Amino acid sequence: MHRMTVVNVNCGICGQRATINVSKNGATQLHVSVETNCEMLREAAEQMDGADWREALRPGHPHSVHAVMFGTIKHAGCPGPTAMAKAIEVAVGVALPRDVAVSFQREER
Repeated sequence: MHRMTVVNVNCGICGQRATINVSKNGATQLHVSVETNCEMLREAAEQMDGADWREALRPGHPHSVHAVMFGTIKHAGCPGPTAMAKAIEVAVGVALPRDVAVSFQREER
C-alpha cells in the first residue's frame, strides 16, 4: 500500500467541507475515500474508488475524475472535483503537493 494523500476542501456557500483521501493501490488502481456530509461528494468518491489513475486523469475520458464527479455533483462551481483531481495527481506522483485557492476580490462602493 502506498502513502495516503489527504486534501481538505471548503466547498463554499453550500457550507460543505470534505476530507479527500487518495492512495495508489498497486501499479494503476486508486483507493479513494471522502469524509463529508455531502452525499454527492460521497457518491462520487465511491465511484472513483478502484479506478485506474491513468483514466481518472485523462481529460475527456468517460472515467475521468471530472466526468465521474460532475455526474453526481449538481453544482458546476463545486471545488470538490478539482480537489479530487489534485489529490490523485499527488498520490500517483505526477504532481507535487501545493495548496490552491480561489478568492473573490470585492469592489469598494
